[in-house]
Amino acid sequence: MISTIKNWPIALAACPRVVFAGKGEYGPDSRTRFVLNQFWQIHFYNNHAKISIDGMMHCLEPGSIDLIPPGIVTNYTWPSKRCSLAGMHFQLPEAADESILIPSILTPSESYPALYWDFIEGIDFYPANLSRTDARLWDILWRLASSDHQSTSAAALSRTPSALEKAVHFIEIHLTQSFRVQDVVWHVKVSNNHLTLLFQKAYGQSIIDYIRNRRCQRARHLLLHTGFPI
Repeated sequence: MISTIKNWPIALAACPRVVFAGKGEYGPDSRTRFVLNQFWQIHFYNNHAKISIDGMMHCLEPGSIDLIPPGIVTNYTWPSKRCSLAGMHFQLPEAADESILIPSILTPSESYPALYWDFIEGIDFYPANLSRTDARLWDILWRLASSDHQSTSAAALSRTPSALEKAVHFIEIHLTQSFRVQDVVWHVKVSNNHLTLLFQKAYGQSIIDYIRNRRCQRARHLLLHTGFPI
């Protein structure tokens, strides 16, 4: 039986404030219970998964997006292989008369690749450039709430991630695991020196410092706002 997809009233007159942005890996064959009492959540899925939102079960396909308000209990069931997930936690103004409705689950559409890479770019801005992360999320929420969700350009669909984006993605989904800088270099297929220059130019720090800072930020957020283990 397919559960009814709820619609949430959301106020987009003012820019959201992102308090956490990142990517991670979950599974295999695991379940996760999650609730944030103060913050909204949005996640982009490139794998199959099952999610129970406030007691209602949904089966997610690659290309799905969820949007969860504060205080809503979600339970995730991950399949037999490890799954990557990109997400943000954020605050919004209180829902008012000018609020609009956005579904709790957005099913795959042609616009997903463009939305996904814009979302990843917003994650990459975090936390060095918070205002750009906030602005990127604000734009994405407006696009999800409008007919623009159903259209995209051929260029956006065929966009290939850069070496820096690939490196950051690898780091984010392996933050809870042990790995070396050389593992990142092998994954991205560029030289160590070139990747070091990319990180210095984009973030003003070495790859090692970037990894250390992201682990500290993740641990702090989990301690303050969730019941997840570090």
